[in-house]
Amino acid sequence: MKIQSSGPADTDDMMRAFPMLSETIGRRLAATTERAPAPVARHVPPAAPPVVVPAVVTVPAEVPKAPEPAVVGAAAPVLPVAALRPPAAFVPAGEVAENAPSASDLETLFPWHMEKYARRKTNADTVSSIRRTLEMFIAVNGNKEASEVDYQDMQRFATALSKWPKFANYNEDFKDKSIREILDLNVGGKYPAIKRSTQETHLQHLSAFFNEVIRWKRNGGNPNPVLTINRTKEYGSQNSHPKHAPDEIDWAAPMAKAVMDNVDAPHKFFGTLLLAYTGARTNEVCQLKRRDLQYVSVRDKKKFTHKVLCMKINTEAKGQHLKSANAHRLVPVPTQVLKLGIEDYLMDLDQIGAEELFPGLAESCDRPGKSLSNYHNSRLRTDWGVTDTGVTLHCYRHFITTMATYDCHVSPVLLNALFGHSNRPVEGATGGEVLRGKRYADKASPLHLRDMLDELPFPELDITPYVRGRFDNYLCHEVGRLKAGQKRRGRVPKNKSAPAPAVAAPVLQLVTPQPPPAPAP
Repeated sequence: MKIQSSGPADTDDMMRAFPMLSETIGRRLAATTERAPAPVARHVPPAAPPVVVPAVVTVPAEVPKAPEPAVVGAAAPVLPVAALRPPAAFVPAGEVAENAPSASDLETLFPWHMEKYARRKTNADTVSSIRRTLEMFIAVNGNKEASEVDYQDMQRFATALSKWPKFANYNEDFKDKSIREILDLNVGGKYPAIKRSTQETHLQHLSAFFNEVIRWKRNGGNPNPVLTINRTKEYGSQNSHPKHAPDEIDWAAPMAKAVMDNVDAPHKFFGTLLLAYTGARTNEVCQLKRRDLQYVSVRDKKKFTHKVLCMKINTEAKGQHLKSANAHRLVPVPTQVLKLGIEDYLMDLDQIGAEELFPGLAESCDRPGKSLSNYHNSRLRTDWGVTDTGVTLHCYRHFITTMATYDCHVSPVLLNALFGHSNRPVEGATGGEVLRGKRYADKASPLHLRDMLDELPFPELDITPYVRGRFDNYLCHEVGRLKAGQKRRGRVPKNKSAPAPAVAAPVLQLVTPQPPPAPAP
């Protein structure tokens, strides 16, 4: 297929639009430029202006479904340049479609990159961090062409990161100050700088931006500039996650009998148990609604149907956020938590009419698990005797991963399904291992995950099971406070029917027949 331009200016536009055309039709295009044969000039006066020679761009086209008869002397089809413009989906909000293909400076490419996170509904804190990274890079190096970013620009950005103050967004000294002014205020190290791990996070954000620039063919053939600096030497060890799995004593310390018998809120009781036995993220559990705990019918290999109580981790309700698209999943409630009375707790919620699984938590769209994290992490070192600084509430995920991997040799496919990770191949995996784990294995069902969790050798805990009505005073107070707040804001809650009450599975008991009583004398 040949696409002919009307002049040199349109040729440049067409060459810049080829990546978008390739992405739109789903085919890789190799663009080559050749000049059309020069026209034969007859009777051209000497004073006439030079003739502009049109350019012809040749692109490999798809094979037609049915051969068409050739027409002698027919010219190649000529498409207008407007046909090569990217569709509206590729144009960020506020940008003009006609100017999008020629965008190659940082300030113009910046909204293109941020549009991706808006479509994915990324967490607001993450979006703010990415935006600050790109704004800081432009403030330090100025707005320039993406192809002109070099090693010196990266060194200036790395130096700025090492001087960027902690909590700059909340410091009154930096209010209404630009990024350049904040850096100038901290030249002498008056304010403590952000941690090295935070600096590394900003570099990762910048690396993701330049990877997108390379995909858009706006880098001029240059590699990702973030890779040109010696990050290990500049920022120390690359141990990006210093947390690690606790031992069995530290794992059980927050769930000791004396602690669990005296907790005054349900999220401190069942929230802790769900995190400890499933390894879910704190925010995922604390933002659950009552309707997110439901029974799911699952058929096993012998076609028997099982009712499995699951946590539906999703973003269907307002204010629910997840780390990534892979985090949407069903996590079964382990048998250990069922034995401790979570079904009775669900009945209490239904009786009161609560919409939240844990009423009373801090109402925050970004960190619904803040209250539970503060409760745990503030008591680990003081009240519960966990002296290891690498152990936090999040380390329950590490504990389950380590135990399942080394003690039980659980498949990574099951762990990824449990934790909400993708099945991308890990370092060192061969082609066969990747195929067995990602392509040929069926999707893990809640029954598979529950059986896997039940087989893990968790330490034995001595916890008094939940008794109905234990947290009624707390629940009634928090539910009433929430509804009163909605009325003050003009949001009168509708009378919704409560979800079906949780019904515990019947337990079969063997009854030993007793001998008949002896007759009276």
